[in-house]
Amino acid sequence: MSSHKYIEIEQQEEGVLVHFTCRRIIDRSIVEDLAQELYALIEKRGILKIVLSFHGVEFLSTAALNRLIILERKVRKANGVLVLSSMCQQIHTVFTITKLDEVFNIRFDDEETLACIS
Repeated sequence: MSSHKYIEIEQQEEGVLVHFTCRRIIDRSIVEDLAQELYALIEKRGILKIVLSFHGVEFLSTAALNRLIILERKVRKANGVLVLSSMCQQIHTVFTITKLDEVFNIRFDDEETLACIS
């Protein structure tokens, strides 16, 4: 595991599995810090295969959704792979209503997700 403030990183053979340490990603300062931690995976560490596990996350703000869109663009520009997994039904519904399920590769569990990025 890594020593970030808002994420924990598990190095896997296929890429990295990122777990959020916050259940409710709504506070603006948390969203900004979290975004910087995620962007650094690509920009500073050169990680191109990322699975974001939403296990335990109950709520995302609109600002958090925006930062995820930016992350997806950064990963795509670097020819990487970003997959979202283990969302609760409430968060998945938000992605569906906003049509972000058409932008992101969303899987239902971490194991299935890790297999799809290998």
